[in-house]
Amino acid sequence: MPLDCLQTGRNLGNLGFDESLWETAIFGYEKAIEAVEQSRESVTSPSRKRQLIEENLNIYEKMMQSCINHQQYNKAVQTV
Repeated sequence: MPLDCLQTGRNLGNLGFDESLWETAIFGYEKAIEAVEQSRESVTSPSRKRQLIEENLNIYEKMMQSCINHQQYNKAVQTV
């Protein structure tokens, strides 16, 4: 389930990002980030947790950029 949410959220976020629909991008990336964090909670290996972040770093980066473009600076900082 988290993998499906991750892929769907990423796709929605990317669509919003590409079309400069910042609210849509933020919503999609939020869902994708929630899925990444949920997956990290279920993993016990620190190296696997780190790998999950590394594999999905672009979601966090695009989330921050979407927030900045939408002038939601606090949310951009919270993403870090």
